[in-house]
Amino acid sequence: MIPGKADAEAGNPSRTDKALRLCHISEALMARNEAILGFQALLRALSEDSYCFEAHRLAFRFLWRVNDDQLGHLGELWASATRPGLTLGGALEFLIEAFRDDPERYELFAAAANLAMRLDRIDLAENLFFNCLEPAPDDDWREKSVRIKYDEISDDYDAGALHLDTARHFLVAVGHRMAGLSGLTVVDAACGTGALASGLRSHARHLIGMDLSPAMAGRAERRYDRMIVGDMSESLAALGPVADAVVCGGAVYYRPDLSPFLAGAAAALKPGGFVLFSEFPAPDGAGTMATIGGTRRYCRDPEFLCGLAHSAGFTEMGFEHGISYGLPVRFWTFARNG
Repeated sequence: MIPGKADAEAGNPSRTDKALRLCHISEALMARNEAILGFQALLRALSEDSYCFEAHRLAFRFLWRVNDDQLGHLGELWASATRPGLTLGGALEFLIEAFRDDPERYELFAAAANLAMRLDRIDLAENLFFNCLEPAPDDDWREKSVRIKYDEISDDYDAGALHLDTARHFLVAVGHRMAGLSGLTVVDAACGTGALASGLRSHARHLIGMDLSPAMAGRAERRYDRMIVGDMSESLAALGPVADAVVCGGAVYYRPDLSPFLAGAAAALKPGGFVLFSEFPAPDGAGTMATIGGTRRYCRDPEFLCGLAHSAGFTEMGFEHGISYGLPVRFWTFARNG
């Protein structure tokens, strides 16, 4: 129990009301593009009531948007306002104890995990992200709804900074794994509009794109030597063992069951080829979990994921930590046996 929690839970209506009024003032200032003044109002709110969920939520919405060179300083200001004397790490741990059971917690913990990742506090970032998860429902792969979603947003997809930043982080992992390799046949599964193509091209003699959405594939087609439209698991399985590498920069999280993708990748790879993909983590021993807010993402614990890969005929080559859509992710590589 963090000191002072019992007193806070007993409630001080006047301090709580004042904190909420300051939150309203902050939102008004933010709407007028007076972001720093708005953030200062939130710091005052937290000094009134460190358990004011709305003040934390708005503070982290602001921190998500600030530049990396300002993030550490502003994060420390938030920590000090939350509880004088707490370090930034201690204040983030405070969030977990205070709000881990709040039904509206997703945005807060997603943004807190983003802050921790950007400050290279990886273990803490993943622990914060785990508070965004719940046991996975018994869902089926929603192919039609995903295809329609991306058909509808294809025209504006390349304008999204979050998508471009996700591609940039994934290509760092690609560069590490493919360093010194060239002349490969590479499959970019769920290629979208082709944000990875230029980074993959230096390693590829033959670059194949595939995407579920005809509209996304149409925008990407000029960047690839061949384009395949359809479900990536089925398309990979039908391709035959022609690829040296299969990469997937961000779509496996739509899959409640990852086995069809892994089986498809194994079928598409030559013996000794590898698959590299991004996977949002779940706590050890949790199996498959899912996010409670935002885009529904399925997340698997490392042992469970590796078990699925081994069953599909792969050997683990390791992973790197990274950021995908602002959240902590692991870029896993598995080599095809044989």
